[in-house]
Amino acid sequence: MTKRTGSSCAMWRGGSLGLVMALGMMMVGCGGAGGPGGGLGLSGALSPASGVATFDGKPVENLSLQLVPVDPNTGEGLIATTGPEGRFELGTTDGRKGGQPGRYKVTILPSFQVDKAISSRIPDSYKDPTLTNLIVEIPQGGSSDLKIDFQSSATTRSNR
Repeated sequence: MTKRTGSSCAMWRGGSLGLVMALGMMMVGCGGAGGPGGGLGLSGALSPASGVATFDGKPVENLSLQLVPVDPNTGEGLIATTGPEGRFELGTTDGRKGGQPGRYKVTILPSFQVDKAISSRIPDSYKDPTLTNLIVEIPQGGSSDLKIDFQSSATTRSNR
């Protein structure tokens, strides 16, 4: 018969604690910046989100869009660049297509490809997520018919 020492129990407790800590770190890592939820631990299910961006009612090509969640718990920010006829498809900064359902503030990122006649008329409020009042909503299940209309006048509209 062998005599048990306290060291084997201590090793088991230490090993258990290490295992629990490792599992906890792995679970937190699943919501990391590169993973689903953008570091917020949110579900990775993204809804398709696309539509048309216009300026004073006319489609704009080569416009770089940035959408910032109104509620930070909604998900991560989204980006897109408009193509022909102002069409865009939203996606995450790490290349995944779509976005979490919710409301987003819409801003324009600086771009040298946009027609200078248009870029000179874009109000500064559209370039800052703390100043813009243009809101777009991605519904549950997504949408292929989002409309974002930037206005040259100081009055802006919320769109859905």
